[in-house]
Amino acid sequence: MVTSSSRLAYSDCLALMEQAIKDKKGMRVPFTDEGAARHFRTRLHTARQIDRSDNARTYTDPEHKMHGRSIFDPIMGRLKTIRGKVYIYLENTAGANIVAEPLSEIEDGEQGSVEGDRRKVEREDRVLESQLKEEENNPPESTDAVNASPRMRRL
Repeated sequence: MVTSSSRLAYSDCLALMEQAIKDKKGMRVPFTDEGAARHFRTRLHTARQIDRSDNARTYTDPEHKMHGRSIFDPIMGRLKTIRGKVYIYLENTAGANIVAEPLSEIEDGEQGSVEGDRRKVEREDRVLESQLKEEENNPPESTDAVNASPRMRRL
């Protein structure tokens, strides 16, 4: 089935996105089932595409900040099921506090979340084991061996 290219066919979507852009976090819309939610999310994306096309015609200068863009671009439509009820969250990502780390500054092995975490723990365990072996071979001169142990210092 072909979707409409008329802005009027998406007035409900545009109205909801306007509300979502005004709220610092966004909005959520309940649906009876996941199929209806997916269909509506597709309509949201189409409405945004139409808004971009309209803005490209309105702002003919390619250097203009709204040429080919939509004021609704910061809105992300995400399906969520909460306690058996399906929602589309229209999340306003404008001004979101996202912390990002450059991959070039991350130690090798840490980039693959679970696998990287496992490797990091294994590496720390090897260092600790070597420190303990070193301690066994060269006991500390202190009479308080518990406090001198690397394992106890780590805790």
